[in-house]
Amino acid sequence: MSVSSISRTTRQCPALRFNSTSIQCQKTTYDYEGSDISDLPVDLSVVWNGNFVIDNPFNIQ
Repeated sequence: MSVSSISRTTRQCPALRFNSTSIQCQKTTYDYEGSDISDLPVDLSVVWNGNFVIDNPFNIQ
């Protein structure tokens, strides 16, 4: 599952694992306020098996 935080709102989206290196998040709609999406900060993490967060690609082995 992917977990995103946009404008202090946290959302979860189911994701499918294709192989040992690829996942695909299902289509999701996000709402935000503002006129310029390029200025919108977004935090994103991937959660595996309910509680294992994968969010530091520099330490993934």
